[in-house]
Amino acid sequence: MVDAVREVDPEIPIVLDAGDDAGAAAFERLRPIDDAAVLYAFHMYEPWAFIDHVNDGSVRYPGPVPDHDAPAGMRVWDARVIHSHLDAVTRWQSPHRVGSSRIFAEEFGVPRTHPGAREWLTDVVAEFADRRRHWAFYSFREDTWPGMDYELGATPLPAGYWDAAAAGHAPELPRTDNPI
Repeated sequence: MVDAVREVDPEIPIVLDAGDDAGAAAFERLRPIDDAAVLYAFHMYEPWAFIDHVNDGSVRYPGPVPDHDAPAGMRVWDARVIHSHLDAVTRWQSPHRVGSSRIFAEEFGVPRTHPGAREWLTDVVAEFADRRRHWAFYSFREDTWPGMDYELGATPLPAGYWDAAAAGHAPELPRTDNPI
């Protein structure tokens, strides 16, 4: 595919995702392409038991998160564990001589109402900054689901919003400056 793109445009950057839903751990199986304009991308939605929209608030960040690979089935996630999780990408970079400017944290986010969402976002962005990686979060002003519209703050939308939306109206979202 890269060769086909290069026939049309020899310079445009090309973004390649790692496998396994673009998870960082998939980098261990990723083979680099001999092309200086290829960027290697991953998504960061870990720990999934915290990020998943079905989390009823019982899984918090930082804190213990169910993890079948961890001793006793739990792992305490914090900035240190985020760093360790993303080391998979760093370990891949060195032997393949791929600089951080070619690594792209292409997508990451957490539902804004999850306990610790602000802290998780702060720790993940700090990790990307420390490693000098490009990044893009999901989502800025999502048009169909306000769960990751961070301008809405950490509290759920009022019932009136959902009633109006169910009635086919487009209620105005109460976006404000807020800590998240």
